[in-house]
Amino acid sequence: MCDIRKLKKLKGISIRQVEKIRQYDPLKLCDLKSVSDSGLTYNDLSERIDHISSCCNIIELKSTFIQNGNDYDQVMKVSGGNFCKKPVICPICANRSQSRRHARFAGAIRKQAVRVKEKERYAYIITYTVTDGDSLAERMKHLKESKKAFRLFGQKRIDGRSKGEASKFRAAISAIEIKRGEGGKQWHPHSHDLVFTDKPIDYHVYDQKRKKRLERRYGSNIPRRLLDRIALRSVSFHGESVPASKVSTEWLRATGGDSMSIDVAPIHHVPANCSEKKKAKYMAMSFEDSVFRQANEVLKYPLKPSDNVPADMITIITDTFNKRFVATYGEFRRVTGDDYKDPAANDEETFVLTYDWEKGCYGEPVPGTVRDLLEDEEITKTRSEVGRILGDYRRRRKKLVEQRINYGESLAIVLDTLKQQFRGRVNQLYTLYRQSISYRNRSTYEDGIVCQPNCDKYHAPLALNGVYVPGINYRDLVSLAWS
Repeated sequence: MCDIRKLKKLKGISIRQVEKIRQYDPLKLCDLKSVSDSGLTYNDLSERIDHISSCCNIIELKSTFIQNGNDYDQVMKVSGGNFCKKPVICPICANRSQSRRHARFAGAIRKQAVRVKEKERYAYIITYTVTDGDSLAERMKHLKESKKAFRLFGQKRIDGRSKGEASKFRAAISAIEIKRGEGGKQWHPHSHDLVFTDKPIDYHVYDQKRKKRLERRYGSNIPRRLLDRIALRSVSFHGESVPASKVSTEWLRATGGDSMSIDVAPIHHVPANCSEKKKAKYMAMSFEDSVFRQANEVLKYPLKPSDNVPADMITIITDTFNKRFVATYGEFRRVTGDDYKDPAANDEETFVLTYDWEKGCYGEPVPGTVRDLLEDEEITKTRSEVGRILGDYRRRRKKLVEQRINYGESLAIVLDTLKQQFRGRVNQLYTLYRQSISYRNRSTYEDGIVCQPNCDKYHAPLALNGVYVPGINYRDLVSLAWS
């Protein structure tokens, strides 16, 4: 059958983590009438904790075959489930999004690695860092804005590209990681990027030839005054003249003088400074596999949820609300897919497992899909079809949060009411959608001849009183939903 021991272990961690949150009850520090800076009410926070607890109560397995020598073995893989989709705080979703990201980008990364091997491209792991701070939300915003400014230094111009080092980027995937800094005092968000360029990045601080001569004489203890003499450039940082590379100079400018800490590590077949045992493993790999292995730092989850205390978990939930942690640039934008679903092919059988809370484990698998058992999945499908309504709801919510001063203590009630109104509209539209499908599939008889309903191509999930309404577009749908 299927080995789901890892999923069971993660489910146990998730349950214990939620129990820890509820036992500590960090929500007691939140006012029922308060609204976080990101726009979450007390009820929103409570719901998100419940979502984490119920994550993967139902999972879908797909039956597939893998080659084993001359034979084929049947195996079961997780195809989907009712994931809470909060990888920053949920260990199940963190592991799932990481594994799916590995699968999605494996081919694209290996293709770039082939070009690196053929001397057409260069590969790097770049780590962007900003100064630690007390506010996670503010530090994350600063990091993202700084990275955006850094990329703009290399944007396209009418007469080519600007002279920034980002102009050399041709494919990149970026992932933000958050944790507490040294001593656990302040938040330390940073970004790991896997970057493929068409030209080498200028990341050297010192003249390399002269530095090697000094290393032969002094080893690793080169006097500072001698290093300053061979610096390629220097910048003023916190009132001091500091040696800098071209790329660190641009990062300092992008952060507005906040940080010049940017680490550029070229990717080689065998990474530098690794143990002899690891060197042997990398040497046994192909160059493409080695590059993909080293890319794990970028493809991993944003943090280890189990490392955080309950109060920090609440901070993470609120400050990362509606924030993206993974982004792609250049040729990697073509890589598409879902971080959670791995749909079964037409010839693959699927089974469903349901978590038994009394026994603390999953029950026996039964044929079917998650969608067959989970109504919420159907509602999610409806939301995707009426995405404009969801967008309108988010814009309205954001506008209300921005105008919080006009609402005072009633803002939380207004936001919760708006959310309930939105959910009611979604449920109503789903009901009307099913009525329209039923009507379209219903045949009529005229003079003994079977006739199909007189309607054109279906445009939107909307029908009134069970009657199909042709020609309804999303603009009309939004107007009706909020009328």
